[in-house]
Amino acid sequence: MASFDRLRDHLPSLYRPEPDDGTLLTQVLRAVANRLDELGHEAASVLQAHWAHHADRAALDPSFTLRRTRAGLPALDPLDVLDVADPARLLRMLRDRRTPLTAHMAGALSPATSALVASFDARQPPPVTEVRTLFDDLNAIARGEVLWDGARFDGIDVDPETIARAEADPGGSERTAVNVRLLLAAFPGVLAPAVLDLEQARDLGRLGALLPLPPWREPIALAESAEAYRQRLRRMVALYRRGLGTVASLRALVEATLPVDMLASAERRDRPFAIEEFPLLPSVIRPAPTSGAPANVLGPLMRWTVDDDGVAPGEIALVIEGVAPEPGRIDATIDPMVELYAGHGVIAPVAIGVRATLGAAEAVALRPAWTVWAVTADGVVRSEHSSGAGGGADPSGPGVEASAGGTPPDVEALHRVHDGVVLAIADGGEDGRTVFRFDGTAWTRFDGAPAAVRCLAQRGQDLLFGTASGLFRAPTHPATGDPVEPTLVAGSDGVAVRAIHMAPDGGAWIGADDGLLRWDGEAPLQRVAIGGEAGIETAVHGVHVDRGGVVHLGTDLGAIQWRQSRDAWSWFANVDGVDPAPEWRALDDAPPRAGDAALPKVRCVRRGPDAALWFGSDAGIARYAALAADRHVHRMVLEAYPDLGTGRVHAIHEDGRGGLWFCTDDGLFRFDGRDWWQRRGVDWTHLGRRDLIAGAEPRPRGTWRFDHGRVRWRHFDVRTRRWLDPDDVSPRAPGAPATRALLFAPSVTAERGRIGAAGFEPIAAATPELFVRVKPDPTRIVDGGAPFIPPLPPGRSTWRYLQREPDGFEPPSDRRPYWSVEGRLFPPPPDRDAPFTGRFDRRGPAGEEGDRSNAPQPEGHFDQAVFRYPPAARITLAASQRRSATLLVRLVRRPDDAPYEAIVVDRVWDAVRRSRPVGVRTVLAADEAIVRGVD
Repeated sequence: MASFDRLRDHLPSLYRPEPDDGTLLTQVLRAVANRLDELGHEAASVLQAHWAHHADRAALDPSFTLRRTRAGLPALDPLDVLDVADPARLLRMLRDRRTPLTAHMAGALSPATSALVASFDARQPPPVTEVRTLFDDLNAIARGEVLWDGARFDGIDVDPETIARAEADPGGSERTAVNVRLLLAAFPGVLAPAVLDLEQARDLGRLGALLPLPPWREPIALAESAEAYRQRLRRMVALYRRGLGTVASLRALVEATLPVDMLASAERRDRPFAIEEFPLLPSVIRPAPTSGAPANVLGPLMRWTVDDDGVAPGEIALVIEGVAPEPGRIDATIDPMVELYAGHGVIAPVAIGVRATLGAAEAVALRPAWTVWAVTADGVVRSEHSSGAGGGADPSGPGVEASAGGTPPDVEALHRVHDGVVLAIADGGEDGRTVFRFDGTAWTRFDGAPAAVRCLAQRGQDLLFGTASGLFRAPTHPATGDPVEPTLVAGSDGVAVRAIHMAPDGGAWIGADDGLLRWDGEAPLQRVAIGGEAGIETAVHGVHVDRGGVVHLGTDLGAIQWRQSRDAWSWFANVDGVDPAPEWRALDDAPPRAGDAALPKVRCVRRGPDAALWFGSDAGIARYAALAADRHVHRMVLEAYPDLGTGRVHAIHEDGRGGLWFCTDDGLFRFDGRDWWQRRGVDWTHLGRRDLIAGAEPRPRGTWRFDHGRVRWRHFDVRTRRWLDPDDVSPRAPGAPATRALLFAPSVTAERGRIGAAGFEPIAAATPELFVRVKPDPTRIVDGGAPFIPPLPPGRSTWRYLQREPDGFEPPSDRRPYWSVEGRLFPPPPDRDAPFTGRFDRRGPAGEEGDRSNAPQPEGHFDQAVFRYPPAARITLAASQRRSATLLVRLVRRPDDAPYEAIVVDRVWDAVRRSRPVGVRTVLAADEAIVRGVD
């Protein structure tokens, strides 16, 4: 019985009004009864919201549906993306067609809805059953073609982000999400997102308190809906089931903590972030040490050491400060230089210098940076990236476009030499493919290169050139009088080289048109029989050796691997039955035939930071990895990414932050460990999660294989246990220019300034002139390429302060051996040895009045040292090191995202501290700034 009837029946029969009575008493009873009915509905909703099963089925709840019916609204369908808050107003707008948008929408209605619109009478509410057809048509329009048109939305306030997404011609769920945003902007107060939650579902927090996980209500703009809250609860429960303390669990916890956008397409709902292992972290700034007077002032040839206990090369920042000269005691700071003299992996001493004379307190600050070179269909793009406050430049940032000074046409590949010179394989006219060099200002032909070069590599101070007729070598810096013509490596005559992969031991793996070869750097090339006795002959396009010593080959037969420790060869086979797991099959047991491989022709292969094996093929990107199937069970799957494109993949690179970059015919892509990004112009577009397929209904990516007969990828459907053609896969990234090659090159940013009370203070518009100098041997100095700070080697490295030699410098003819201020050795006569280069840095016996700084030394005490040049500069340095047992969580913003709120940063940091592995240092960064975890 309704509340009105119950209230009326409590009155004496004499005063009991009739149901159709319109008197004041009846109106009061009806108002009270309606409020009681509302309270009863809310109480029922609250009770059911305590139970996740009922709360998840809010759209089907009878009381929820009854409430909508009383409001003149039909029940929501679980697939609805739009709700109508005011059906009468929407029907009137569609009937009148006063705007281009309403005219367009009215023309797309079904006959039943068109009849409803034509017969609409504002004096009578439309029947609920007929309004449902309006809902169906409205949701069909949202799922249809992109609605955006400048003329159609004239006069409607649409935010720039939505316009940009619409003009990118999205597909699948991304297209639906864009249309929803456009319609919400066009019909404020009339349309609303289809919310399946009960309003009281926030009481699910009582369930979350068991973890404890209360719903987030602040800030107001990020208050959680029940649907978002339920998703977070599910993620947290799954996380606790699988255990904490791993990188995967840390990633899952951050993902569950960050806000989600439930209106976005499924693959883009989560905010992007990255987890970096062994990140670059800043260390204490300190002066370069000296042990003689005056303190902390260095002279040419003076050395110091830097100990780096990191697991990979780090970065070093420098401040070179001038001093006031004192005759006979301190020299002027003229063209100062800092040289990496020796250390792990140092091929030859490399120095960076400043072409200037610095007075007292004048200084130049040098900070490490990166230059990213990309060979695209539009030419060679070069961008400079500066380091952040925490050290380490972001190679994925927009960067600053820089000129490469007349780049040669049709560049195929890029390579960087240890001295900063960039080499490019490009069209050389009549000579075919040849090599050009970029020294930081202009491109010139490389004299020591053969014709028809296919690939490049460096071994020590030699360059290796792979050609169609063999492997050639040439010195990077030939001495005066030495031949500059390249020489053929023994055993490579007639070998058509396709790829060169340098091994840690100094040898090289050579991929050729007909197989694989190995070179130790001295003996003739040795052919490696692919498959052992099977003797498989195939073109090897790419070679990669992972940390475990396993050799991976990209070939015409797909992917092949060789486990050297067991001499076991295998190939990545196709699957014949319903088993969705690809497998590696022994080459000697079942040699592959045409079409047998689960992959198309593989051009490049690489083991990623997450231990997954990535393949770049003629039909796009693929990934072979172990995925968690249950708490203690993992299964191996092959994932393909036709939604990114099916063009050729030319190269795979890893940046300093663990991101993987893919050069493809469909553009330049980057994978950050969870999400895909694509370079469009100077910005990166966030494409969303790796594990979801973008389509009309996003779904888990699952297992794939390549159908050679139909020349397309096929997807394994777990419901039907069959391989299906994924016809509903929507491209995420159309229209980007092809990218053939990529190069990461260390660089430097420089500022000129003064040393004040607060330290270095830059001077605006004062750009110092930098240069690089290299010593191929102690007696020669050559100019390097584009300026850069030499990377900090792991372990102990030796650095020197130098000054550039004056132009035309000649040493005194009667003073051999002789070291110049730049550290060049002018050799002694043949009957003498050159002593150890150095500077006076020890105090001798006490002289007059106890002064020991300049006292004479005992005869023979310093026979192996040279004391030559007075102090001339102060050097301050700060090393950024990659230490073991360190993780960095980096919150990343998409180009149009607002800065992270402080409360969100605090929530993430609290979650990180609770889940970090024991004994592992963890820091949190928002974009480039480290905000938590650094003292």
